[in-house]
Amino acid sequence: MTSILALVNNGLKSEGLPALASGLYSGTEDAALILQQKANEANNELCREYEWPQLIKEGTITLATGDSVYDFPSDFDSWVFNTMYNSNDNWALRGPMSPQEYQERQYNYVSYLNRQRYIVLGYTQANVTISPTPDAGDNGKTLKFLYLSSNRVIASTGPTVYDSKFDTDTDTPVLDEDALRYRMMSHYFRSKGLEYSHLAAQALERSNERLAAIRGAGPVYCGNRYRRQRFLSWSNIPDSGYGT
Repeated sequence: MTSILALVNNGLKSEGLPALASGLYSGTEDAALILQQKANEANNELCREYEWPQLIKEGTITLATGDSVYDFPSDFDSWVFNTMYNSNDNWALRGPMSPQEYQERQYNYVSYLNRQRYIVLGYTQANVTISPTPDAGDNGKTLKFLYLSSNRVIASTGPTVYDSKFDTDTDTPVLDEDALRYRMMSHYFRSKGLEYSHLAAQALERSNERLAAIRGAGPVYCGNRYRRQRFLSWSNIPDSGYGT
């Protein structure tokens, strides 16, 4: 894998500019100081643009009697929606709830079935609240969900050590190197008042290309898959009068 310093220098040279005289995070020249910021800025933007499979992880919450608030994983960045399941009861949780639905469930007189729901509360997005509050029958049950990790960098200390940002010259990106290089140089050129549209176009093209290559998708049905209907079947062909 290519280090962030090598990616920066490759990007500069591909645009006819000189490579950094010293390091990126160890350098002091103006270009290095700007590119330190642009590397992380571009990497964060790229990682948050799509639900990249490389960043998806599974989280676990173990329910406890009387506890409705639970911590997210330390590297939590955002939900992959509709993936929260109670693995013991084998059912999906509803959510995230809107603030209005949450307040209604908390204080309205109307009784609800005890289908569990969840909402994210708190300034730092540090926790998730489960409603209704787990009781003795829920104690020890586990909730499973998918989320996007904020660990977007492979640290220089080892191939299984991750970080949320580049801070040394030998760190490497988790996502596609070319997609990051084009995006990073686009940000750099824009900050210098230079033409950057060709770099932005290349960054978008490369991102879409890599996402299409690795991201899964279900089949597309032209009819109603649950009623077994298709364009031509016994359910939609008349018994007679085809030509009228």
